[in-house]
Amino acid sequence: MIKSLVFAVSIALTLSVGTAQAQTCEATAERHAVKIKGQTDDGVLNEHIKPEIYGGHNFTQDLGNGLWFRLGAAKHGWVIYVFGRGGDGADVDLTQITPPFRGPNPRQLYGWHFRNQANTGPNQGDVNAPQHDRIFLFSPSLIGTGGFKPPQGTAPSVEPDPNSGLGWLKVLDYGLSDLEPGKQARMTYLQFDACVTWPKSEDEQQRDADQASPDFLPEEMETFGSCGLDLEAYELDAAILPRQYGGDIDGDDVVDEVAQVRRKSDGKRGLVLCRAGTWIDVLGMDGESIGNDLKPGYFDQMEVWQWVAKGAGGSPYISDDHWARSDGDILALERVEKQVILLFWRDGQLHSEQVYGYIEH
Repeated sequence: MIKSLVFAVSIALTLSVGTAQAQTCEATAERHAVKIKGQTDDGVLNEHIKPEIYGGHNFTQDLGNGLWFRLGAAKHGWVIYVFGRGGDGADVDLTQITPPFRGPNPRQLYGWHFRNQANTGPNQGDVNAPQHDRIFLFSPSLIGTGGFKPPQGTAPSVEPDPNSGLGWLKVLDYGLSDLEPGKQARMTYLQFDACVTWPKSEDEQQRDADQASPDFLPEEMETFGSCGLDLEAYELDAAILPRQYGGDIDGDDVVDEVAQVRRKSDGKRGLVLCRAGTWIDVLGMDGESIGNDLKPGYFDQMEVWQWVAKGAGGSPYISDDHWARSDGDILALERVEKQVILLFWRDGQLHSEQVYGYIEH
Protein backbone atom coordinates (compact mmCIF):
# COMPACT_ATOMS: atom_id res chain seq x y z
CA MET A 1 0.00 0.00 0.00
CA ILE A 2 2.81 2.42 0.90
CA LYS A 3 4.72 1.56 -2.28
CA SER A 4 1.63 2.23 -4.40
CA LEU A 5 1.06 5.57 -2.64
CA VAL A 6 4.68 6.65 -3.18
CA PHE A 7 4.39 5.64 -6.83
CA ALA A 8 1.20 7.67 -7.25
CA VAL A 9 2.71 10.76 -5.59
CA SER A 10 5.83 10.49 -7.76
CA ILE A 11 3.66 10.28 -10.88
CA ALA A 12 1.72 13.39 -9.85
CA LEU A 13 4.90 15.36 -9.20
CA THR A 14 6.39 14.28 -12.52
CA LEU A 15 3.27 15.35 -14.42
CA SER A 16 3.28 18.71 -12.64
CA VAL A 17 6.92 19.35 -13.51
CA GLY A 18 6.34 18.17 -17.07
CA THR A 19 3.47 20.60 -17.57
CA ALA A 20 5.57 23.50 -16.31
CA GLN A 21 8.42 22.59 -18.70
CA ALA A 22 6.26 21.81 -21.71
CA GLN A 23 7.47 24.81 -23.68
CA THR A 24 11.15 23.88 -23.74
CA CYS A 25 13.12 21.00 -25.19
CA GLU A 26 16.74 21.42 -24.20
CA ALA A 27 19.20 18.76 -23.13
CA THR A 28 20.94 19.22 -19.79
CA ALA A 29 23.99 17.68 -18.17
CA GLU A 30 21.70 15.04 -16.66
CA ARG A 31 19.07 14.43 -19.37
CA HIS A 32 18.72 13.84 -23.09
CA ALA A 33 16.10 15.91 -24.88
CA VAL A 34 14.90 15.29 -28.44
CA LYS A 35 12.49 17.64 -30.18
CA ILE A 36 10.02 15.99 -32.53
CA LYS A 37 10.52 17.60 -35.94
CA GLY A 38 8.29 18.17 -38.91
CA GLN A 39 8.96 16.50 -42.23
CA THR A 40 9.33 17.86 -45.75
CA ASP A 41 7.31 16.36 -48.62
CA ASP A 42 10.11 13.87 -49.29
CA GLY A 43 10.29 12.79 -45.63
CA VAL A 44 13.35 14.75 -44.49
CA LEU A 45 13.19 15.95 -40.87
CA ASN A 46 13.23 19.72 -40.42
CA GLU A 47 13.16 21.44 -37.01
CA HIS A 48 11.64 24.58 -38.57
CA ILE A 49 8.52 22.71 -39.72
CA LYS A 50 5.73 21.89 -37.25
CA PRO A 51 5.11 18.13 -37.19
CA GLU A 52 1.69 17.06 -38.43
CA ILE A 53 -0.22 13.95 -39.40
CA TYR A 54 -3.53 13.18 -41.10
CA GLY A 55 -5.84 10.35 -42.09
CA GLY A 56 -4.80 6.85 -41.10
CA HIS A 57 -1.07 7.52 -41.39
CA ASN A 58 1.54 6.90 -38.68
CA PHE A 59 4.31 9.28 -37.60
CA THR A 60 7.72 7.97 -36.51
CA GLN A 61 10.99 9.62 -35.44
CA ASP A 62 14.18 7.95 -34.24
CA LEU A 63 15.25 9.31 -30.83
CA GLY A 64 18.66 7.61 -30.68
CA ASN A 65 19.80 5.23 -27.93
CA GLY A 66 17.61 2.52 -29.47
CA LEU A 67 14.36 4.44 -28.83
CA TRP A 68 11.82 5.89 -31.24
CA PHE A 69 8.72 8.08 -30.94
CA ARG A 70 5.56 7.08 -32.76
CA LEU A 71 2.02 8.30 -33.29
CA GLY A 72 0.10 5.16 -34.16
CA ALA A 73 -3.21 5.40 -35.98
CA ALA A 74 -6.24 4.31 -33.91
CA LYS A 75 -10.02 4.19 -34.38
CA HIS A 76 -10.64 7.72 -33.08
CA GLY A 77 -7.27 9.36 -33.84
CA TRP A 78 -3.75 8.49 -32.72
CA VAL A 79 -1.90 7.03 -29.73
CA ILE A 80 1.50 8.25 -28.47
CA TYR A 81 4.22 5.61 -28.08
CA VAL A 82 7.90 5.45 -27.25
CA PHE A 83 9.28 2.11 -28.38
CA GLY A 84 12.44 0.21 -27.54
CA ARG A 85 13.67 -3.07 -28.97
CA GLY A 86 14.32 -6.07 -26.79
CA GLY A 87 17.11 -8.59 -27.22
CA ASP A 88 14.68 -10.91 -29.02
CA GLY A 89 14.04 -8.23 -31.64
CA ALA A 90 10.52 -7.51 -30.39
CA ASP A 91 9.33 -3.89 -30.18
CA VAL A 92 8.30 -2.91 -26.65
CA ASP A 93 5.91 -0.05 -25.82
CA LEU A 94 7.68 1.81 -23.01
CA THR A 95 4.84 4.29 -22.38
CA GLN A 96 2.58 1.71 -20.74
CA ILE A 97 3.39 3.22 -17.33
CA THR A 98 1.57 6.49 -18.15
CA PRO A 99 -1.45 6.91 -15.84
CA PRO A 100 -4.38 6.72 -15.55
CA PHE A 101 -4.40 3.03 -16.35
CA ARG A 102 -8.16 2.95 -16.94
CA GLY A 103 -10.18 5.60 -18.71
CA PRO A 104 -9.01 8.41 -21.03
CA ASN A 105 -5.22 8.56 -21.11
CA PRO A 106 -3.01 11.51 -22.18
CA ARG A 107 -1.36 9.24 -24.76
CA GLN A 108 -4.67 8.96 -26.62
CA LEU A 109 -5.28 11.77 -29.10
CA TYR A 110 -8.95 11.06 -29.81
CA GLY A 111 -11.43 13.37 -31.48
CA TRP A 112 -14.16 12.84 -28.89
CA HIS A 113 -11.87 14.24 -26.19
CA PHE A 114 -12.56 17.66 -27.71
CA ARG A 115 -16.35 17.29 -28.07
CA ASN A 116 -19.16 17.49 -25.52
CA GLN A 117 -21.12 14.48 -24.33
CA ALA A 118 -23.78 14.85 -27.04
CA ASN A 119 -21.18 15.49 -29.78
CA THR A 120 -22.91 18.74 -30.70
CA GLY A 121 -20.09 21.20 -29.86
CA PRO A 122 -16.73 21.67 -28.13
CA ASN A 123 -15.98 19.95 -24.84
CA GLN A 124 -16.97 22.40 -22.10
CA GLY A 125 -15.89 20.09 -19.30
CA ASP A 126 -18.72 17.56 -19.41
CA VAL A 127 -16.38 14.97 -20.97
CA ASN A 128 -13.55 14.09 -18.59
CA ALA A 129 -10.67 13.76 -21.05
CA PRO A 130 -7.21 15.32 -21.55
CA GLN A 131 -7.10 18.35 -23.84
CA HIS A 132 -4.30 20.22 -25.63
CA ASP A 133 -1.38 19.51 -23.26
CA ARG A 134 -0.34 15.85 -22.98
CA ILE A 135 2.34 14.54 -20.62
CA PHE A 136 3.44 10.91 -20.90
CA LEU A 137 5.95 8.70 -19.09
CA PHE A 138 8.07 5.83 -20.33
CA SER A 139 10.47 3.34 -18.80
CA PRO A 140 13.28 1.53 -20.67
CA SER A 141 13.22 -0.98 -17.80
CA LEU A 142 10.26 -2.60 -19.57
CA ILE A 143 12.58 -3.95 -22.27
CA GLY A 144 13.05 -7.67 -21.81
CA THR A 145 9.98 -8.14 -19.61
CA GLY A 146 6.43 -9.30 -20.13
CA GLY A 147 5.19 -5.71 -20.02
CA PHE A 148 3.79 -3.46 -17.34
CA LYS A 149 1.00 -4.49 -14.99
CA PRO A 150 -0.66 -1.50 -13.27
CA PRO A 151 -0.10 -1.48 -9.49
CA GLN A 152 -3.69 -2.35 -8.62
CA GLY A 153 -4.47 -5.60 -6.89
CA THR A 154 -1.20 -7.25 -7.90
CA ALA A 155 2.36 -5.97 -8.04
CA PRO A 156 3.68 -4.75 -11.41
CA SER A 157 6.03 -7.06 -13.32
CA VAL A 158 8.48 -4.13 -13.41
CA GLU A 159 8.79 -1.53 -10.69
CA PRO A 160 8.81 1.59 -12.91
CA ASP A 161 10.72 4.73 -12.11
CA PRO A 162 8.36 7.58 -13.06
CA ASN A 163 11.36 9.86 -13.59
CA SER A 164 13.11 7.57 -16.07
CA GLY A 165 11.45 9.03 -19.13
CA LEU A 166 9.15 12.00 -19.73
CA GLY A 167 7.56 13.44 -22.85
CA TRP A 168 5.14 16.20 -23.69
CA LEU A 169 2.93 16.87 -26.68
CA LYS A 170 1.00 20.09 -27.24
CA VAL A 171 -1.89 20.04 -29.71
CA LEU A 172 -1.60 23.12 -31.95
CA ASP A 173 -4.35 22.39 -34.46
CA TYR A 174 -6.65 19.51 -35.31
CA GLY A 175 -9.45 18.41 -37.60
CA LEU A 176 -12.41 16.20 -36.69
CA SER A 177 -14.94 14.02 -38.46
CA ASP A 178 -17.99 11.98 -37.34
CA LEU A 179 -19.58 15.05 -35.72
CA GLU A 180 -23.15 13.80 -35.87
CA PRO A 181 -24.99 13.71 -32.48
CA GLY A 182 -24.67 10.36 -30.81
CA LYS A 183 -21.41 9.42 -32.57
CA GLN A 184 -17.86 9.59 -31.20
CA ALA A 185 -15.80 12.18 -33.06
CA ARG A 186 -12.64 11.04 -34.83
CA MET A 187 -9.48 13.16 -35.13
CA THR A 188 -8.38 13.22 -38.78
CA TYR A 189 -5.66 15.89 -38.69
CA LEU A 190 -3.14 16.92 -36.03
CA GLN A 191 -0.45 19.58 -35.87
CA PHE A 192 1.64 19.52 -32.70
CA ASP A 193 4.81 20.31 -30.77
CA ALA A 194 6.45 17.48 -28.85
CA CYS A 195 9.58 16.61 -26.90
CA VAL A 196 10.97 13.43 -25.36
CA THR A 197 13.49 13.50 -22.51
CA TRP A 198 15.19 10.83 -20.41
CA PRO A 199 18.16 10.60 -18.01
CA LYS A 200 21.70 10.18 -19.23
CA SER A 201 23.65 7.27 -17.84
CA GLU A 202 26.67 7.94 -15.67
CA ASP A 203 28.92 6.97 -18.59
CA GLU A 204 27.11 9.44 -20.87
CA GLN A 205 27.39 12.23 -18.33
CA GLN A 206 31.08 11.53 -17.89
CA ARG A 207 31.62 11.45 -21.67
CA ASP A 208 29.74 14.74 -22.11
CA ALA A 209 31.78 16.37 -19.35
CA ASP A 210 34.95 15.13 -20.99
CA GLN A 211 33.86 16.55 -24.37
CA ALA A 212 33.18 19.91 -22.72
CA SER A 213 36.71 20.11 -21.29
CA PRO A 214 39.62 21.67 -23.22
CA ASP A 215 42.16 19.82 -21.08
CA PHE A 216 43.96 16.92 -22.73
CA LEU A 217 44.37 13.77 -20.68
CA PRO A 218 47.81 12.20 -20.11
CA GLU A 219 46.81 9.16 -22.17
CA GLU A 220 45.80 11.42 -25.08
CA MET A 221 49.19 13.13 -25.03
CA GLU A 222 50.83 9.71 -24.90
CA THR A 223 48.79 8.56 -27.91
CA PHE A 224 49.97 11.40 -30.13
CA GLY A 225 53.51 11.25 -28.74
CA SER A 226 53.81 7.56 -29.53
CA CYS A 227 52.39 8.27 -32.99
CA GLY A 228 55.34 10.61 -33.64
CA LEU A 229 54.37 14.10 -32.43
CA ASP A 230 57.40 15.99 -31.13
CA LEU A 231 56.14 17.00 -27.67
CA GLU A 232 59.24 19.15 -27.17
CA ALA A 233 58.24 21.39 -30.08
CA TYR A 234 54.43 21.09 -29.90
CA GLU A 235 51.79 20.85 -27.23
CA LEU A 236 48.20 19.68 -27.49
CA ASP A 237 46.17 22.82 -26.86
CA ALA A 238 42.47 23.38 -27.60
CA ALA A 239 41.24 26.83 -28.60
CA ILE A 240 37.75 25.50 -29.41
CA LEU A 241 35.69 22.47 -28.41
CA PRO A 242 35.81 19.57 -28.70
CA ARG A 243 39.54 19.31 -28.21
CA GLN A 244 39.89 16.23 -30.46
CA TYR A 245 38.00 13.85 -32.74
CA GLY A 246 38.35 10.25 -33.82
CA GLY A 247 37.09 8.22 -36.77
CA ASP A 248 38.34 6.87 -40.09
CA ILE A 249 39.47 9.68 -42.39
CA ASP A 250 41.41 7.49 -44.84
CA GLY A 251 38.83 4.71 -45.18
CA ASP A 252 41.04 1.82 -44.07
CA ASP A 253 38.69 0.74 -41.23
CA VAL A 254 41.29 1.65 -38.59
CA VAL A 255 40.76 4.47 -36.09
CA ASP A 256 42.42 7.81 -36.85
CA GLU A 257 42.60 10.69 -34.38
CA VAL A 258 43.00 14.43 -34.81
CA ALA A 259 43.65 17.08 -32.14
CA GLN A 260 44.38 20.77 -31.90
CA VAL A 261 48.04 21.60 -31.47
CA ARG A 262 50.16 24.70 -30.76
CA ARG A 263 53.79 25.26 -31.62
CA LYS A 264 55.65 26.25 -28.47
CA SER A 265 58.15 28.57 -30.14
CA ASP A 266 55.64 31.08 -31.55
CA GLY A 267 52.14 29.94 -30.49
CA LYS A 268 51.10 29.10 -34.05
CA ARG A 269 48.08 26.81 -34.17
CA GLY A 270 47.34 23.75 -36.29
CA LEU A 271 46.03 20.20 -36.19
CA VAL A 272 47.84 16.95 -35.62
CA LEU A 273 46.48 13.89 -37.42
CA CYS A 274 47.48 10.42 -36.24
CA ARG A 275 46.41 7.69 -38.64
CA ALA A 276 46.11 4.16 -37.27
CA GLY A 277 48.39 5.06 -34.37
CA THR A 278 51.35 5.05 -36.77
CA TRP A 279 51.47 7.92 -39.28
CA ILE A 280 51.62 11.52 -38.09
CA ASP A 281 50.82 14.75 -39.96
CA VAL A 282 51.12 18.18 -38.35
CA LEU A 283 48.87 20.54 -40.32
CA GLY A 284 48.84 24.32 -40.53
CA MET A 285 52.42 25.17 -39.67
CA ASP A 286 54.99 26.39 -42.18
CA GLY A 287 54.90 25.22 -45.75
CA GLU A 288 52.50 24.88 -48.64
CA SER A 289 48.73 24.77 -48.58
CA ILE A 290 46.97 21.49 -47.87
CA GLY A 291 45.24 20.68 -51.13
CA ASN A 292 43.83 23.58 -53.11
CA ASP A 293 42.18 25.73 -50.47
CA LEU A 294 43.52 25.16 -46.94
CA LYS A 295 46.22 27.72 -46.17
CA PRO A 296 48.53 27.21 -43.15
CA GLY A 297 47.22 30.35 -41.41
CA TYR A 298 43.61 29.14 -41.47
CA PHE A 299 43.91 27.22 -38.20
CA ASP A 300 44.73 30.40 -36.27
CA GLN A 301 41.31 31.75 -37.33
CA MET A 302 39.22 28.56 -37.19
CA GLU A 303 36.18 28.95 -34.88
CA VAL A 304 34.23 25.71 -35.35
CA TRP A 305 35.20 22.24 -36.46
CA GLN A 306 33.22 19.04 -37.00
CA TRP A 307 34.18 15.48 -37.82
CA VAL A 308 31.47 13.91 -40.00
CA ALA A 309 31.41 10.12 -40.42
CA LYS A 310 31.21 8.92 -44.01
CA GLY A 311 27.61 8.74 -45.18
CA ALA A 312 26.22 9.89 -41.83
CA GLY A 313 25.12 13.36 -42.93
CA GLY A 314 25.01 15.95 -40.18
CA SER A 315 26.61 18.82 -42.12
CA PRO A 316 24.80 21.06 -44.61
CA TYR A 317 28.11 21.71 -46.38
CA ILE A 318 28.84 18.12 -47.40
CA SER A 319 27.12 16.85 -50.57
CA ASP A 320 26.85 13.40 -52.14
CA ASP A 321 29.59 14.50 -54.54
CA HIS A 322 31.95 15.17 -51.62
CA TRP A 323 31.29 11.71 -50.21
CA ALA A 324 31.91 10.15 -53.62
CA ARG A 325 35.34 11.79 -53.76
CA SER A 326 36.36 11.04 -50.18
CA ASP A 327 37.87 7.73 -49.07
CA GLY A 328 36.60 8.15 -45.50
CA ASP A 329 35.26 10.66 -43.01
CA ILE A 330 35.41 14.42 -43.59
CA LEU A 331 36.50 17.32 -41.37
CA ALA A 332 34.51 20.55 -41.79
CA LEU A 333 36.53 23.59 -40.65
CA GLU A 334 34.68 26.87 -40.26
CA ARG A 335 35.14 30.58 -39.72
CA VAL A 336 31.60 31.42 -38.71
CA GLU A 337 29.66 33.18 -41.49
CA LYS A 338 32.93 33.70 -43.40
CA GLN A 339 34.37 30.46 -44.71
CA VAL A 340 33.98 26.67 -44.60
CA ILE A 341 36.70 24.32 -45.85
CA LEU A 342 36.40 20.54 -46.04
CA LEU A 343 39.44 18.37 -45.32
CA PHE A 344 39.34 14.80 -46.63
CA TRP A 345 41.53 11.92 -47.77
CA ARG A 346 41.74 10.62 -51.34
CA ASP A 347 44.34 8.63 -53.27
CA GLY A 348 46.82 8.50 -50.41
CA GLN A 349 46.83 12.15 -49.38
CA LEU A 350 44.82 14.96 -47.82
CA HIS A 351 42.73 17.25 -50.00
CA SER A 352 40.83 20.43 -49.18
CA GLU A 353 37.90 22.23 -50.75
CA GLN A 354 36.27 25.51 -49.90
CA VAL A 355 32.48 25.17 -50.01
CA TYR A 356 31.63 28.60 -48.67
CA GLY A 357 33.61 31.82 -48.59
CA TYR A 358 32.80 35.45 -47.84
CA ILE A 359 35.18 37.94 -49.41
CA GLU A 360 36.36 40.45 -46.80
CA HIS A 361 37.31 43.98 -47.85
